[in-house]
Amino acid sequence: ASALLEKHFGEKVETAPMTLEKYQSYNGGVQLLPYSTEELEISAMSAHLFNEELNRSSLRNYLKLSLTDSLVDSDRRAIALYGLSAFDEPVLSKLQKLKKDTSLTIKGKTYVALALSSFGAKEEASEYYKSAIEPSIERNGSYAYAKAPRQDQIILSTTLLAALAASVDLPDIAAFESYLSDRYPRETLNNFERLLYAKEILPKLDDEDVSFSYEALDKKGSKSLKDGERFVITLSPE
Repeated sequence: ASALLEKHFGEKVETAPMTLEKYQSYNGGVQLLPYSTEELEISAMSAHLFNEELNRSSLRNYLKLSLTDSLVDSDRRAIALYGLSAFDEPVLSKLQKLKKDTSLTIKGKTYVALALSSFGAKEEASEYYKSAIEPSIERNGSYAYAKAPRQDQIILSTTLLAALAASVDLPDIAAFESYLSDRYPRETLNNFERLLYAKEILPKLDDEDVSFSYEALDKKGSKSLKDGERFVITLSPE
């Protein structure tokens, strides 16, 4: 987050030195805590988020082994392939085959689309979203979110979808943003997914300040906003 703030806003944030390698297990997978077990999803996202801060060689080996380990299923295969796309591994043929797997959940399909986008196949990723993922999107007014049995799963999957939408310029991005603006999972974190979204969307945003005037009965004025500032005016029903 500090690196993104400095790159896109010129904001230098002092942070304590952090050695991310201590969050890697002996086999190269990334752990949420130094004493916990490695997690495939965190490992795959970390491959895209962090460059020199991790032992990338061992992380790549972990992701390769995850394609054939005892836990592997279609979703885990999609996650591992997404992680490997950060290393430009030749896995496009595997992705093409996996696209047709009917056992993929919406999260697994989203990882397939993210991997395609990572390889530069953004048009293919967009088409795959329309044909395989969009039918599983719920819409409610200005909101759009992933169908899932539990609220935390809905939020995690929708945050991933927002990252995908930012990556391939999907029209649903605003609807995903609206849903996520004040929703956070109760029992887990979606910080990694949010960082993926920020990394994709920030380079595409207009960096000019926003200025406007307003008038409502006796309230009037003008305002200029920059660097994520907000302006709120409270009005009566009249």
